[in-house]
Amino acid sequence: MSRTVWIVLGLIVIAGLGWYASRSGGVSEAQYARNFTEACEESARKAMMNAGRSAQVAETQAKSYCACALGIIAPLPMSEKRELDKGGPRAQQLAGEMQRKCAK
Repeated sequence: MSRTVWIVLGLIVIAGLGWYASRSGGVSEAQYARNFTEACEESARKAMMNAGRSAQVAETQAKSYCACALGIIAPLPMSEKRELDKGGPRAQQLAGEMQRKCAK
């Protein structure tokens, strides 16, 4: 998959993460991780299928990508996760880190 698709995918994940975090008030970290993984996998699967991957390949790659992305995002404090939906340099930095570490 092209580098551009991975960058866009990273930004989609960050946007979804930020949207969810901003509405997750008193959610536990475990619940946050489950919700993030579900939302990420759905978005990633759609993006990969739109980029020409088969459903089966997209499913497998989405799971791998999102597990890696969660590993990058999980250590952040919830206050920082809430700020990600605003975009900006930190969201772009995390999207780039996801592209470098998670894109396969």
